[in-house]
Amino acid sequence: ISRVLAKKVCAGPPLPSGDFKLGGPRKRSADFGGLPKIYNVFFSQHARDFAGVCLRKECLVDFCLDFIYNAPFMSLEITYIGHASTLIEWDGIRILTDPVFSSRVLCFNRLEPMKFNPANLGTLNAILISHAHYDHLDLFSYKFIPGDVPILVPEGMAKAISPFVNNPVIELATWGRYTLAPGFEISAVPAQHKGGRFLFPLRYATCHGYVLSKGKENVYFAGDTGYRSDFKELAQLFKIKLALLPFAHIYSNWYSGKNHMNFEESLQAWKDLGEPDLIPIHWGTFFRGQAYKNRLAYLLKDRALQDKRLKSKLHLLEPGERHAFTS
Repeated sequence: ISRVLAKKVCAGPPLPSGDFKLGGPRKRSADFGGLPKIYNVFFSQHARDFAGVCLRKECLVDFCLDFIYNAPFMSLEITYIGHASTLIEWDGIRILTDPVFSSRVLCFNRLEPMKFNPANLGTLNAILISHAHYDHLDLFSYKFIPGDVPILVPEGMAKAISPFVNNPVIELATWGRYTLAPGFEISAVPAQHKGGRFLFPLRYATCHGYVLSKGKENVYFAGDTGYRSDFKELAQLFKIKLALLPFAHIYSNWYSGKNHMNFEESLQAWKDLGEPDLIPIHWGTFFRGQAYKNRLAYLLKDRALQDKRLKSKLHLLEPGERHAFTS
């Protein structure tokens, strides 16, 4: 054990004998083969060398940072609140996406009462906003959110929200990154969707998806997007463990076209991303004529019966439901 850790922290070039040079010349460690193995671990020359290395401040810092960045996946829980509102809880980090808690968006009522109680949100570390449409940026919902929680928005969109909240608002350019905590980064990635507000359709037009990265694990929140031919490139940049993809339309029409994915395009996007775990979003909450809640659920379950890979990766959550992933 001590030999492996010593090599990882601050090892010199290997010696012919297989030991690692951690200072000046020294004698080989004594043979304690006749004693319990635990004695070897704590009292061998390797263990004393490792303890000495750890006293070097720079090596100890490097070791700790390496452990944080490459720590194995521990726990991840996703609550599908509805539409594009999700609560992502990942090893103590709690992130809320596109919070919409109102009973209606413009003239569109919820298909059913919201099951999630926003008064029980608890501590939050960040809010992610994909774009400025009213079904993704609902200013009335921020009364439930503490004023010290940072809000990440696409570049140029801060003015759409900062006059109405006390929260720090952080703009991210496309491909920009924000370090939320040591070893935890948020990257803004492209989305094919026209943003804007009712009176300012061109002013807040930028739309983002986000990749949450912890060590070698990545979670992709697509927000709202049409099908992009570069989903495969995204999968090459980030090894996606979980994708939250919009299933907003069953069929394409003149409006959805380039701004939303239909059923087949969403499944193709999932394949392009490397077939990670999949949680459909943007369905079953508003816009009865687009979501076809029961029909969409039937199609997904039916396709999963035909595709064993999809069956093992699909986590179809009703609004208000939660799913926990564990390593």
